[in-house]
Amino acid sequence: IIMGIILVIVVSYTILGGMYSVVITDIFQFIVLLAGIVLISYYAIVHAGGINGMVDSVQAHYGDAGFDLREAPKYGLLFILWTALYYTAGWSSWQPVVQRVFSMKDGDTAKKLYRISSIFMFFRACMPMLWGIAALGVIGIIPDTQTALPNMLIRIIPAGMIGFIMIGFLSASMSTYDSYLLSFSAILTQDIVSPVLKKQIDGKRRMMFIRIGIIVIGFFIYFWGIYYDFTETVFRYIALTGSLAFAGTLTALVGGIYWKKASTTGAYLAFIASAIPPIVSLFVQEISPTNAGLLSFLLAPLSMIIGSLLLPDSNIASRQ
Repeated sequence: IIMGIILVIVVSYTILGGMYSVVITDIFQFIVLLAGIVLISYYAIVHAGGINGMVDSVQAHYGDAGFDLREAPKYGLLFILWTALYYTAGWSSWQPVVQRVFSMKDGDTAKKLYRISSIFMFFRACMPMLWGIAALGVIGIIPDTQTALPNMLIRIIPAGMIGFIMIGFLSASMSTYDSYLLSFSAILTQDIVSPVLKKQIDGKRRMMFIRIGIIVIGFFIYFWGIYYDFTETVFRYIALTGSLAFAGTLTALVGGIYWKKASTTGAYLAFIASAIPPIVSLFVQEISPTNAGLLSFLLAPLSMIIGSLLLPDSNIASRQ
């Protein structure tokens, strides 16, 4: 019920205000989220015994593997390599990011957006890691690691603060949803509806199709969230579904711009090949998402090169 109410709110203001409403609401949501981050960090570090206490807990539970990447069983050097490729692809070609860049008035403003956003993305990635280490110090190792953070918060945060922090988390979610709804509905209109109609869509009809797309995607998100049963960690699910397109997108983008022999067939093959390892890994739990992700970034350029050389475009000028 709560998910449905939040989704209705997000869909409504995204339909009515577009990118303008996304930017305005994101500003207020960021303020609330920032306050929540500061509160969580303070209580977590204090109850974990400070930074020294957190370091001691990692040493006690994991030994050298908690500090040496070469000995890390799960998040070692290969994981860092994969995530570096993953986020390079995502922040250079992912639809919600690219749409915001294209909304800027010029290239310099877009660069400023990237510079400022990189600071917040750094903290967005690092703060949950910090809280996870604090949770290790507060409650130790538990069987279901996904519940470690909420279990710690219940123990250390005063009752009145819990509600405020939950508002911060919901604000972060809503600021993510609105960008996704707007960008993916625009893609749906441009890449599917327009080709099916076989004619250029004017501004008024385009807005209508985008708004319909937002509603359709909203329904899909709701029912997928209700009926899909997570058989893996949320991180694994998000990383693998993102990998379905990221390696192929980055390969097609770089190849299409910088390699004169790149062909349309090669680009299609890059997308297909890069999607296979993540799809298999989603259904075969024994396959590491790190290995599947790295394999995607290996198969995509290989497929692009082989496909372009064997099946070149008949008219390079038309492709450009």
